[in-house]
This record gives sequence, structure tokens and C-alpha cells, in this order.
Amino acid sequence: MRLPDARINIQDGGLGILPPGGRGVHAKIGVCAKGQPNQIIAIGPSTDIVTSLGSGPLTNAIMDSRGNGSEIMYVIRIGDTIDGSNSAVTADKAGGGSLTVEGKPLDAFSVKVEILQSGGFNEATFRYSLDGGNSYSSTINIPSAGQYELKNTGLTLKFEEDAVDPEESFKTGDLFSFKTTAPEPTVEGVIQAVDMLLGSKLQYEAIHVVGESNKALWVALDAKAMEAEGKYRYIQILAEAKNKTGEQTTDQWAMELAEERQGFASTRVAVALPLKLTDLLSGRTAIRNGAGIFIGRVTSIRVSEAPGKVKLGALSGVQGLWPEDINEGHITLLDSLGYITFRNYIGLEGTYITNGNIMAENTSDFQRTERRRTMDRACQLIRARALQQLQEETEGTDEALDADEAHLESALDTMVADGDIVTGRVSIPRDQDLLATEELKFKVAIMPKAIKRFIEVDVTYENPLLRRE
Repeated sequence: MRLPDARINIQDGGLGILPPGGRGVHAKIGVCAKGQPNQIIAIGPSTDIVTSLGSGPLTNAIMDSRGNGSEIMYVIRIGDTIDGSNSAVTADKAGGGSLTVEGKPLDAFSVKVEILQSGGFNEATFRYSLDGGNSYSSTINIPSAGQYELKNTGLTLKFEEDAVDPEESFKTGDLFSFKTTAPEPTVEGVIQAVDMLLGSKLQYEAIHVVGESNKALWVALDAKAMEAEGKYRYIQILAEAKNKTGEQTTDQWAMELAEERQGFASTRVAVALPLKLTDLLSGRTAIRNGAGIFIGRVTSIRVSEAPGKVKLGALSGVQGLWPEDINEGHITLLDSLGYITFRNYIGLEGTYITNGNIMAENTSDFQRTERRRTMDRACQLIRARALQQLQEETEGTDEALDADEAHLESALDTMVADGDIVTGRVSIPRDQDLLATEELKFKVAIMPKAIKRFIEVDVTYENPLLRRE
């Protein structure tokens, strides 16, 4: 027996709110100097990246993405890596001294050490550049021990005096040069990190694998992306193409990339090319892959927007194209092969994305990231709506099936309202034996936004007198 009262039962779900599905969030895996290896950490807009991760390719990629609009990222420092290397030091000098380098580089550097004041230890001065002479440090005395640590590089300069006449060791204008390669993740380390992300409950729409890669890794990443799709996790994976080596011409490099592309196709793996950038942490000029820049732009815009949309403005932090002699022919070739390339427009300042390419077949609907993102978002929302109906009883009448259609279609209405698709339609074939199979099949049709990828304008003079009758 109960006392008389008015009971209120609060029901949830009436607003039809749908999960964000990781929109605008991506993950990165790569090599850096600090942090616990093989552990997922969250990076926000105010996170001190250097304190958390130190320097290195992963840190640089995070900064490139942050500078182009990314706010939330999940990152993994890969523990299984291949050390970077130092080239031999070349010298153009008049003094009798020498210079060597020790240590494991944390990134790719083009180092120049220039003697400013002649003398031996404690007297001679120098300055150094990490970007091939585009920018230099302040003036530094050569220490009495002859060693100087290049901070945040992993490298130590070791000066050696002339054994006969130390005062003549270093002369003004002496120049020492060497280059380093960045540490790289192993394939095993990359796959382990990808598995860690896919096995987590975190929501994100893309994984950026930091570091140069080849077709063998792309194939492995495609298999992981398709495996994830089979488990209702819809993601893209962004890889980085090989940079041009010092011995290659740009033509040779482009042909090597063309050969690498042969025999590979994926509707979920994209591969970006390098750029000439400004390092946002040091202000130095850097030559590195544009994938960080690209994914920053992608995750900051609507899923239906092309990342090459000119109205979005030029890319941030980009000094220019790379290689410096890359021309429209190279860009056209590599774009047609599905690489993410970059370009300039006559009449506009700055650098833009050519197309948001994915390495898909040329007959695929998913050759562009905006098509991939739109479909993935639709699948996420429709699945969320469908799960709400799972194991729900139904009469199976036309009226009941109409309601089921409307329930799923409301997810697509959200995308229409957001400006991501033109229309979305859901239908249920009426000839299904639901009592026998307990399976209800839906058909969903989506009309995406069209992209004005090419514009042609006819221009002519007009004489108004000739229009008179």
C-alpha cells in the first residue's frame, strides 16, 4: 500500500543528442625525447609540449598541427626506435683546429659552425646554425674543455686545438658543417602503437604516423584501418612520404614516389609530402613532412569541407614548397597518384593544400578526405541511432517501420543541419520476415556536398552599341 502522491519519472534521450564520435580529434604516434614510451597521453591547447615530450619529430608534428587548428590530440611516444645518425664533419678552414660531433640526434638538423673570432680555447668565438645557415645562435666562446652541448638536439660539439700552435687553431671565417638524420620508429613499434590506440575506448577520427614511411608500412596500416572498420571504428591513417635525399634530383625523387605508389590502394590511408616550414618552437627553418600541417587543417574544419578550400586561407607556418625546384608538373603527377601535395596560386600569398587525397583507386568514392570523413561521420551517427533500437520489440507494421526509418533518419538530419550533406534518406524494405530472422535491414542513401574543384570563366569585351536593334 502506498500513500497518495504525484510521481515524476525523468526519461533520458528525448533530445536525440548524438555522440561526437571523435570529430576534430586525432592521434599521433612517433619519436620524441621525453615521456613514458607506449603510453597514450592527451594533449590540449594549453599543454606544455616540450615539458611533456621534449624535442623530436613527434613534438614538431604536434606543434605543426596545433598551429593549423588542432586542439585535442592523443599521442604515443614509440619506444621501439632506430637511432638517428650524424654525417662526417666537413671543414672549410684556415686554422689548424678541428671539430667533431658526438651524441644521438633528436631530430634532423643541418648544422653549420662558424668561427667569428680567431684563437684557441677561451679566446676564439663561434656561432652555430641548425637549419643550414638560415638562422644562427648568438656568439659563444669555445670553452676551455673544448666541448659545447647543443641544447635540445642530443649533440655535443668537440673542438680540438692545433697540437703545435694552439693560438692558431681557429681562424675567423672557418666553417664546419654536418647533417643529422632523425630517429625513426620501427615498423613493429608503429604497429604496436596503432594497436594500442585501436584497443582503447578513446574517440578520434585519424591517426598520424610521424616519420618517413614506405609501401610496406602503408599496407600494414591499411590492414589495421580495415580491421578497425570491421569493429565499427571509422578512422583514416596519415603517413609521411620519403623526403628527397641530397643526391637525388627532384625528378628522380618524384619518380621514386611514383614507383612506391604502384600496386597499393587504400580507402583509408593517406600519404603526405614535405614542406619548408618555420619550426614553431625555435623559429628556425625546417624541412619536414607536411602531414602535421595537413591534419591540423583537416580536424579544424567541417567534415564536408575540402582542406584545399581557398577561403580557409593559407597554411600557417609554411615558408614554401619543397623541394624548392618542385614545379607544376611534379605536383600534378604526385597529386594524380594520390599523394597529399601542396601548391601556390598566382595572385595569392602563401601555400595551400592541393587536394585532400587518399590512396584510393581512381574509381573509388573515397579518393578525398572530405568524402571519407562525411561517410565515416554518417556511419557513426547511424550506428548510434541503430543501437538505441537493438532488441526492441516491434509490431512490424508499416506505421512501426515508418517510425524506425524516421528514428535513423534523424541522425542524417543532424548532418544536413550542420551543412555536411545535402540530404539523407533511410528506407526499410517491406518484404522482410522479421519474425523468422529477427533481423531488420535498413537502406541508407546520402547525398554529399559537391566540391567546386575546377572553375572556368569566359571573359570577353562587350560593345553596348552592338546590342541595339
